[in-house]
Amino acid sequence: DMLLVGVVISSIYGVIDTYYRLTMSPEMLTVLTELGDGRYINTDPISFRFMFAAFFIGFIPLFLMRYSLNANCFSDDDAYSMGVRPGLLRYSSVIFATFLLVAALVHVGGIGMISLIVPHFCRYFMGLDFRRLLWGCFFYGGIVLLVCRAVGDSISIFSYATLPVGIVVSVVAAPVFVIILLQQRRGWE
Repeated sequence: DMLLVGVVISSIYGVIDTYYRLTMSPEMLTVLTELGDGRYINTDPISFRFMFAAFFIGFIPLFLMRYSLNANCFSDDDAYSMGVRPGLLRYSSVIFATFLLVAALVHVGGIGMISLIVPHFCRYFMGLDFRRLLWGCFFYGGIVLLVCRAVGDSISIFSYATLPVGIVVSVVAAPVFVIILLQQRRGWE
């Protein structure tokens, strides 16, 4: 069901995105394309204020919910018995995590694969305790993003542009994700 909902939302977003791209001025279209590729870095102070606001709006509630998020590993009835409302916790954690993703996305471009790879990687090495997992994802996600950004900046395309960070992330993360899926599949059999 989640996959189908994701496909529908992606299709709706694609239609809206295409409409706005067709109606934009060429200058705004260039900025939007560079923003999506991770090549547009806005150094205006207002941009950093928005980034830090999105970061704190997302991080502080997740930090405060870190003990309750461990209850999501149990069934809903068990979570209720622990004093946690699992439905509200799931929805609110997705909303606050989206703010964190937006804070990173605005300044480096498309990084979707990092949000898939780093939590699996951290869960493998740090266990399932969300109190440690939050800091691990925060730290290792930032390191992976910085490394991919440095690799993308060091590779030039046609001697006038650097490689977008989203492409480097996908090239690095796709094989790692396949390996993780194959290892998890062995556990299914």
